Amino acid sequence: MRADQDTALAPGTVADTDDPASRIALRVAARRDEAQGIVSFELRHPEGLALPPFDPGAHLLVEAAPGMTRAYSLCNDPGERDRYLIAVLHGADPHGGSAALHRHLVPGMTLRASKPRGRT
Repeated sequence: MRADQDTALAPGTVADTDDPASRIALRVAARRDEAQGIVSFELRHPEGLALPPFDPGAHLLVEAAPGMTRAYSLCNDPGERDRYLIAVLHGADPHGGSAALHRHLVPGMTLRASKPRGRT
């Protein structure tokens, strides 16, 4: 799944098998309008700790809303361990995950996400 897609994940997909107990808390450190309909979110550990490493092409499974998990590709350099950067395209579905992030996610808020996963 590409980061700019906002579709429900079918049973048996990676997100469906994600264990909610293994998710990590991430604080939104910054939000930036990148282009029309695209917002980037800089995510950091709430206590300023180093984040788990990732490889190029990795993604996070983000809890966009209760019961709604979406995959977003990591956009920053894998050598950066102090932040994750994701870019979210506002999808056509007004009730979808990307719409929820665009509407509600602001700096200072905390969300839950998986540790980085392999390439998308």
